Amino acid sequence: MEFDAIVLAGGRSSRMGSAKSALLFEGRPLVELAVEAARDARTVVVVGPDELAPAGVLTARESPALGGPAAALVAGVDTLARLVDGPAAWLLVLACDLPRVGEAVRALLAEAPPHTDGACEAVVAVDDSGRRQPLLAVYRTDALVRAAASARSSGDLAGLPLRRLVGGLHTVEVAVDDALCADVDTPEQARSFGIDVPRAAGAALI
Repeated sequence: MEFDAIVLAGGRSSRMGSAKSALLFEGRPLVELAVEAARDARTVVVVGPDELAPAGVLTARESPALGGPAAALVAGVDTLARLVDGPAAWLLVLACDLPRVGEAVRALLAEAPPHTDGACEAVVAVDDSGRRQPLLAVYRTDALVRAAASARSSGDLAGLPLRRLVGGLHTVEVAVDDALCADVDTPEQARSFGIDVPRAAGAALI
């Protein structure tokens, strides 16, 4: 399966108090781990501040700034649409705050197209409680383009819930263990993974 990838690395991170993408898990920044998990992608776009992106990837910023994950995802889709050869048919979408993202992506892609039926527009990880994880998912690019166009026609993307953007897609759910889906939104969650959280105060990037 040929695919591109978008890593979402922009936001407020108000509960963490520092940039989540820069936190180190086993000695490496979380955003770097997400990009590595997408290493089989044809093109990788990191949506967030340029300084957070590893070398060799494209970067984009959501509009408006800090407009939320739906706006960030649309910014990534728009960036891929401008490629000379156009985007790949499928798109891997990842949050930047999944410490075990490599294992999670392997579990997800094991069940991704072409193993699903032709009507499938999204393959989304589902945790042990049955909750969908739209930032650990593979989407048909053309379906996301249509969803983005519909969202724009309805108004500003700022603050639009991600599930409203992608909730209408024909989705195949893939069970992924809670430990792999777990993200780090708070210092307590980060420390549960052995991540050292800086004590610096002030506005966070993510």
